[in-house]
Amino acid sequence: MLFRAWSAEVYCTPLKGASIRLDFCLGLMRPLVEGGPVVQLLEALCRQLEDFLGRWERFVAEKRAEHFYLNYYTAEQLVYLGLELGRETPSDAALTMLSFIKGNCTPRDVSEACRGPSGRANTHQERTVVEDLPLLPFSESRLVDKLRVIMKCSMTCMRVFLPHCLDLEALGHCLAHLARMAGPPVQRELSHGLQEGQPNLIVCGHSEVLPAALAIYMQTPHQPLPTYDEVLICTPETTFEEVALLLRRCLTPGSQGLGVYSLLYADQLSYEVACRAEALFRRLCTQPHREHYRLVMVCDCEREHCYLPSAFSQHKVLVTPQAPLKDIQAYLAHHFRVPEETPSAASVFQDRMCVGIVASERAGVGNNGC
Repeated sequence: MLFRAWSAEVYCTPLKGASIRLDFCLGLMRPLVEGGPVVQLLEALCRQLEDFLGRWERFVAEKRAEHFYLNYYTAEQLVYLGLELGRETPSDAALTMLSFIKGNCTPRDVSEACRGPSGRANTHQERTVVEDLPLLPFSESRLVDKLRVIMKCSMTCMRVFLPHCLDLEALGHCLAHLARMAGPPVQRELSHGLQEGQPNLIVCGHSEVLPAALAIYMQTPHQPLPTYDEVLICTPETTFEEVALLLRRCLTPGSQGLGVYSLLYADQLSYEVACRAEALFRRLCTQPHREHYRLVMVCDCEREHCYLPSAFSQHKVLVTPQAPLKDIQAYLAHHFRVPEETPSAASVFQDRMCVGIVASERAGVGNNGC
């Protein structure tokens, strides 16, 4: 988060040589300056920033392991939410993002959820950093050593640097509070043939992937339809972060419900993403309290040779989950029908369906069908 607030400038003059100036744009501290050969200074600075990036990624991974609901959002989204929830009134965009955890989230909901974590008193450690920060970096002579001091302080006391931004700890507590306000969590049952506590690889025809996924979730027909938090439809453009978040939601303790997490068309993932996803899965499985997860990978039988189907071939399910077409249609109709007491534009459609198909035999005509 701190990287959003700083800029670097290089000054060169024929007589005085060159210098590098780092300005974090924070009132607590002056810009950091060091003179000398620019190439060597920049090389050392880049190495220090790369080292800090690795430390920061490990720090974020630790927080994701501690706070389940951080895994609903990408790193960029977490920065945005931290800034927005630190404001008096969060933006509509932030409320929409939070609605994935608590439907129809309001500013009042956010205020209640954030009251505890954002309103706590400064700790002794934070007060010490506030008092000492203006002098701490200047106890070091080299620019990279000064930067190291600041980075270390920023990871342990982020609120000192950005007082109007929730840190990951506070944000994690806030999101968990919103989840508790959301009502009964999802409670699903695994369909016959799938096992808890191990990956379930389903290999079927390309056109059978989505019906197989529906058959899995139809096992508990009165539970809500799965959304992006449980299902990821993979393509060659799917990023590692997208896959990693689903795996973390599946394998991180802290969920209030019992979800079934599915990677559909997992064979479509690029080789690099698939390799990193398998490595993350193995690593997450070594952590405690991971024995009750529900993970399903549904792949195209024509691409069974691809990385993920090959890597998890020992967990191949012998029978593909199936359901009759009329049962699938009834299941979807049940969830897509808007209740009579709910005002909705769906009232103009057949059976108050909120999802329909507009089709025509030729372009520009637009005959309706549902």
